[in-house]
Amino acid sequence: MSLAQLRVFEAIVASGSITAAARFLGITQPAVSAQLAALERARDVQLIDRRTGAPTEVGAALHEITRPLFELADVAERHLADAAHLGGEVFRIAADAPGYLMPLLAEARHDHPGARFEVTAGNSTAVIDAVRSRRADAGVAADVPDDPALHRVALRAQDLVAVVRTDHPRAGGKKLALADLAGERLIGRERGSVTRASLEEAAADAGVELSYGMVADTREAVLAAVAAGLGIGIVAEDEMLDDPRLVMLDLSDPVVTVTEYLVCVSGVERTSIWRTLEAVANAPRAYRDRPAG
Repeated sequence: MSLAQLRVFEAIVASGSITAAARFLGITQPAVSAQLAALERARDVQLIDRRTGAPTEVGAALHEITRPLFELADVAERHLADAAHLGGEVFRIAADAPGYLMPLLAEARHDHPGARFEVTAGNSTAVIDAVRSRRADAGVAADVPDDPALHRVALRAQDLVAVVRTDHPRAGGKKLALADLAGERLIGRERGSVTRASLEEAAADAGVELSYGMVADTREAVLAAVAAGLGIGIVAEDEMLDDPRLVMLDLSDPVVTVTEYLVCVSGVERTSIWRTLEAVANAPRAYRDRPAG
């Protein structure tokens, strides 16, 4: 048994499959399979169910050992990078709302002038998956679950709003009750979006049936579709754009709220870059007047 074999095993469990683990580790799928098979032969056990990709009972117990082991290894690597002002290392962040992230990165630049940031976008489910599998060092996502494997910091709670084109029959109002969405053609977000999940949960509780005329994978696409007259869009309030073709209506009865979080896997919160990001998230006013770096 070697650490390399354990690292492959951990990557398979964290990413959910041998194929995903190969992408994450940057090696071939046959190489991942060979390392896993060698580890299993060495102890005459099966660690991964080849049909489902899930760990067996023995594999799940082993994962409880390897997960903190490699979390600490990642923290050690990040600590050494911090000590050299990242020395060319990249701090990877996935975000479902880049608007919340950029002010944090601007402040992190003051304390880490040599840092390089790599930002990718996705819905909340994709962001959390990237953080869990360590494809991202940190993430910004809505409604992050309370999970001991994750460290999270609340950024802001905001309400969902309805967006209509200026010539829509409801454009003259200021509010739109959830029940008023019944029978309307909606522009919805894709599955995995917290906006969609929160809306559908509230609608189900209220007995309101929703009908989607279109599904889009970004908030920008939702707003563009509304501007084209394809239906009513539902977005978070801060995602609304200043567009003369669009009118924002408060969604009410009930108000649907989502909370954005800064999140990482447990252990990363001990790195200096994360501590800076968390400090800004917890006390943004203390940094507001600092000049850009």
